[in-house]
Amino acid sequence: MSSATVRRKRLSRYSQRLALQEKKRFAGVFEWLARKIENDNSDKFADGFEVDYDGFSERMKNSLLRSYEKTSYRFSDYISKLFNFDLDNDEIRAVANQAVREYSQKHAAKKVQSITETTRELINNLVTKQQQEGRNIRVIANNLVERVEDMSDARAMTIARTETSINLSNTNNLTASKAGMKKKTWRHVGAGQDHRENHKALDGKTVKIHEPFDLGNGITAMYPHDPELPPGEVINCYCIVTYS
Repeated sequence: MSSATVRRKRLSRYSQRLALQEKKRFAGVFEWLARKIENDNSDKFADGFEVDYDGFSERMKNSLLRSYEKTSYRFSDYISKLFNFDLDNDEIRAVANQAVREYSQKHAAKKVQSITETTRELINNLVTKQQQEGRNIRVIANNLVERVEDMSDARAMTIARTETSINLSNTNNLTASKAGMKKKTWRHVGAGQDHRENHKALDGKTVKIHEPFDLGNGITAMYPHDPELPPGEVINCYCIVTYS
């Protein structure tokens, strides 16, 4: 196994470890929502129930920003050492600050909106289904609390994995640029039957560091998990980019 392959595998494993750690942060937001639904509606089941989506959105935004700040610094530090970029701590901190600033200004609000709307849709579908089954409001509300508690596992892990991968790719790009790298190469990392043919076709493709990769069908990306990519090109993608 080549040293380049070993480094890619190490970076991938490091990203997975951080995602597992960050899952707890996002799980806490769903656990808060479950308790909020329970507390807000304890005396109102006869009249319907409330879901504090505004509070959920605010907490999710704060969690996303805190997660991005933490993982940006750790990624930049790890990448610098792993690929011998030889950046000092001030340069690493500058990269992390830039990553957080860009995420906050360009992507955080859209991410929060997407997560909140998906959560709202899941809750509304559950309520509608149980209403059609003739369940009373108290049973529906209790089941809703349980369903949101379940989200603290599966959905929190999906959010953590997706956002950590996005942060890895962005911070990797910023760190390499800071270190003076001139080129980047797409490395396809398959996920069993879920691999994408257009990602696989890019394996080994090298472009200049500030040029996009062409994924076909009018879609371009600066790197895998580019925040500008549609969700279908990001979710469950394990590709990374190496720099030279």
